[in-house]
Amino acid sequence: MLSEVLKIGVKFIISALGIVFVGALPSLFNGMSLDFSSYINQIVTAFSQLLNPGQLVYIEKSGERPLFPHLFAPYFYSMIELDES
Repeated sequence: MLSEVLKIGVKFIISALGIVFVGALPSLFNGMSLDFSSYINQIVTAFSQLLNPGQLVYIEKSGERPLFPHLFAPYFYSMIELDES
């Protein structure tokens, strides 16, 4: 049982790392040359932003908005509807 939970946790962490590394790939290319320092800086920036979820934003036509105040209302509504069904 514990072994299965550990395997799932390791798969989750590896998947999350892969998403961050692939997401930072555009900063690796500077024209036709490779810019490894920019790639590393982008990875560090992504991790620092993920460790501070209160400052995550999404961008729409009217500008930047914080992610979590707008995310929680539909989530809680969905959970109430799911519980009532």
